[in-house]
Amino acid sequence: MRFSMSLMLAMALGPIIGLQDCRAQDAPIYVVSYIEVAPTAGDPTAGLLRQLATSSRKDDGNMRFDVLQRVAPSNQFAIVAIWKEQKSYDAHAAAPHTKEFRDQIKPHLISAIDDRLHNGMEIGTGFAGKSAPDALFVVTHVDVPPPKKDDCISALKTLACSSKPAVRIISRWSRSGKGRAPTMPTSRRRTRKNSVSNLLR
Repeated sequence: MRFSMSLMLAMALGPIIGLQDCRAQDAPIYVVSYIEVAPTAGDPTAGLLRQLATSSRKDDGNMRFDVLQRVAPSNQFAIVAIWKEQKSYDAHAAAPHTKEFRDQIKPHLISAIDDRLHNGMEIGTGFAGKSAPDALFVVTHVDVPPPKKDDCISALKTLACSSKPAVRIISRWSRSGKGRAPTMPTSRRRTRKNSVSNLLR
């Protein structure tokens, strides 16, 4: 399962790599968690995720906590969250409700939950956790070799600017500079891998 590193409404999160350490204590932390469960476990997983979202939105330092369920196959999910700083995220990760969720979902998992921490690079405004009842989120994930990072950033900015008349851009998030660099090449048709998802309520 491969989702994106950033969200745009009706096109969802668009990724880019950041230059600063994503664990800087004074900067917001953007976390995308990818979850894939057994095909028969979609409904119980959705219930567990709703409970987690309700509790997590009350955590100190939480600025946003969204849960997405893929349209098809419906056993794939993504958690998209923003935390005021690293300390807030660490406290959330150690909170009883977070540990309880991870224990309860473990028997349903096909693979381990994939948590990815990001830097903010270009953060949109106006979303505020609300969407139309029929809104769709498309999560896009693209990887390129590290030497192509700068080309990718340039291409992503061009893509975002050209897309604004057609879609409402919510945010573009950056990943830390470890491992492969997530990116967006110049041709949308050739390179974008989309996952259309619904917002769980």
